[in-house]
Amino acid sequence: MRYFITLCFLFCTSVQAAAPLAIAHRGVPGYLPEHSKASLAYAHALGADMIEFDVNMSADGVPVVLHDLILDEVSDVAARFAHKRGAEGKFWVKDFTLAELRSLRFHERRKPTDGPLVYPSRFNAKLAFELVTLDEALAMLAELNRLQKRRTGWLIELKKPGWYQSQGLDMGKALLDALRPYQQSAAPMVLQSFDVEFMQQLRGQTRLPLNVLLGRNKWDPNGSDFDNLWTTPAGLKTIAGFATGVGVQIGMLLDDNGATKLAKDIHDAGLTLNAYTVRLDKLPKGIISADALYALLMDKVKVQGIISDQVDDVLRYRSLPAGQ
Repeated sequence: MRYFITLCFLFCTSVQAAAPLAIAHRGVPGYLPEHSKASLAYAHALGADMIEFDVNMSADGVPVVLHDLILDEVSDVAARFAHKRGAEGKFWVKDFTLAELRSLRFHERRKPTDGPLVYPSRFNAKLAFELVTLDEALAMLAELNRLQKRRTGWLIELKKPGWYQSQGLDMGKALLDALRPYQQSAAPMVLQSFDVEFMQQLRGQTRLPLNVLLGRNKWDPNGSDFDNLWTTPAGLKTIAGFATGVGVQIGMLLDDNGATKLAKDIHDAGLTLNAYTVRLDKLPKGIISADALYALLMDKVKVQGIISDQVDDVLRYRSLPAGQ
């Protein structure tokens, strides 16, 4: 994609649109290992409007805050539990009890096993971090809201809930049970997933806002049919019948003209739109700067939220006077 002329124009002359939400992606993995307590707390301290985090399930049915279904890239699992290597030669979260998961030491994302950092400029101190359960994350962030009189929201992603259901683990029930004590909280709570069909089912179990994450079939050939169904105008209208918004990968929202037809179709369906994921150390191809990307997302795509690994930079740009 060739954005250069469009981006230079936007960067120099655009008037910023209404400020979208600054959403911290897995805490602030640009500075601290994803999903660690330190990362989640720092995202709150930086002033994120919402904090996004992911939920998987332990073998004994406890929701845990992890992005991957496997442990290979973010922990020392291979050194501690070599005998528990599972299907495809990987270490699956579902095969470990909570006690076993707590025994692991988590670190910045690395290529397996003990390889180089996936993002070379990120946290590289020889420090270990511990697993965070969903209950612990919710309690900590709620208490930080209380102490600081804030309403930082939670954007909670269910990772492959239909697949977990097929493994005998009911992620939907476990998640809703964990959220029940916070139902009267003033802070917004939104649930999201790439599993469109599961989110349709979940609509009948909760009044919480639901978002659908849109992707491409090649990312998960056994998942929801995004290419032929859920990214079409008809599919988006169906989503609007049970969800309030969608999250979309940045590359699916931008083209040489600024915004893709998909972005327009999402707005036409009456859905809110979050863009994922801004990474200052890995901007999309053809993007000349983070500020140019923000300008496109705000002025052309007209997103309601920007999900970022460095949420403070979204807040910085959002605070600039119009036209700068």
